[in-house]
Amino acid sequence: MLPIRLALGDVFFDEEYRDGYLVTSDIKKLWAVELDLLAKFDEVCKKYNIKYFLAYGTLLGAVRHRGFIPWDDDIDIVIFRDDYEKLLSISEKEFKDVYLLQSAYTDKNYMRGHLQLRNTKTCMMLPHEAKVVEFNQGVFLDIFILDGLVNDMQLLQEQFHEMQNIKRKMRYIAYRNKGSSFRKVWRTVRAKLVSFIFGSVKEQYCAFEEIAKRYSDSEDVEILMFRNSAEDCIRQKRKWYSEVCLMEFEGMKLPVPKDYHQILTLCYGKDYIIPKQVSSSHGAVIISTKHSFKKILEEL
Repeated sequence: MLPIRLALGDVFFDEEYRDGYLVTSDIKKLWAVELDLLAKFDEVCKKYNIKYFLAYGTLLGAVRHRGFIPWDDDIDIVIFRDDYEKLLSISEKEFKDVYLLQSAYTDKNYMRGHLQLRNTKTCMMLPHEAKVVEFNQGVFLDIFILDGLVNDMQLLQEQFHEMQNIKRKMRYIAYRNKGSSFRKVWRTVRAKLVSFIFGSVKEQYCAFEEIAKRYSDSEDVEILMFRNSAEDCIRQKRKWYSEVCLMEFEGMKLPVPKDYHQILTLCYGKDYIIPKQVSSSHGAVIISTKHSFKKILEEL
């Protein structure tokens, strides 16, 4: 039994070919957990009038496949900062038991530049993080925050320089156990020293967010806290998200930006409608829908 509330029916879990690609029953189980997370997220957002949009590969999947891209393994969502802050204010009230809305405010050593909604009874770990950081590593969906993107490249580079310095501090504080005994000791000592000087991951994350929302009135937007440099930014228009339409995704009707064509063309090129099999951006991932990440970590 999967630790989910969503009723999908036995047929959903059957192997099938989609666009010539075999989707196995194991991948279907992963999708089921992710769809359950998405259904829960959608339910909470409707309850509190929080606006969100399917994004990136999930938006492309909705437009092109009416569901998952057959070789995809996750779900992406974007949300503007004002709705993000509203979401944070109700997160611990609405996401509990098997669900965790993960941020630096709800999980001590979590230092990514976006939210993740996790199923705490499962496992979806990136190998390079598996033994390094101590935070919940259940199956997740990604929730990215859209902030204003300043037009001046020098100002943008300065903004990213400040943000990268804080990211580095958060990693130093959060990363503890890896490699030889000497390296483990060094990481632990460094974490305590950096934490003593600069505070907790949570305190650094607050400063990180303040820098990210510096140009909140800009007409252009981007998920600044997820990017690594000014050159990585994809410049989207705020007006592309001004209207919402509903689109089918694995049997659910979910919100997408009305101007999705401009967004997908910018992200994937003008021929985005033609399926092209690519590997997951996560690379190899340690996945289990039967056991929690804690049990998998014990085995590792």
